[in-house]
Amino acid sequence: MQKYRALIPLAIVVLLSAWLAYTLRPSDEKRIAKNLNQVCLILSKGESENPALLAFKMFDFARFCAEQVSFDIEEAPIKGSYSNEQLISEASRYRAMCESLQLSIMDLETEVNDENQALVRGTLKVKLTAQGYSFDEMLPLQIQMRKIERAWKITRVAKVKIFSK
Repeated sequence: MQKYRALIPLAIVVLLSAWLAYTLRPSDEKRIAKNLNQVCLILSKGESENPALLAFKMFDFARFCAEQVSFDIEEAPIKGSYSNEQLISEASRYRAMCESLQLSIMDLETEVNDENQALVRGTLKVKLTAQGYSFDEMLPLQIQMRKIERAWKITRVAKVKIFSK
């Protein structure tokens, strides 16, 4: 009987720890929002950024994208479907053309359709300076994501048309 009394507090601690881990675990919506904010931080560029960091940032960017990502944004220079490698190359090239680039995503609405697919609507704030021109705009986006190997990855990015003629 004495042996079992020592196990009771241990069992309580294990059960309490398991319950806390389950309840404090971030939801899929929070994980998706965190991933999209990290993508914005990775793609953003300061005026005095070290060029050596570019390679590390681009490989970090790749882990947030699926093997094929399609873009449907009329104003963007990147349109169509791209492999992960092509996307890194294009993002690096366009990012290098900018003197400064600030991206932030706001007003996120996430719908997790099933365990492995999600649809995210939000507004992307883009502020960039390149070759003496400044661009400051808000783009309403719809982002499709898929859970691949327990990580949410971007599969499609499209501009949402708010007004139609």
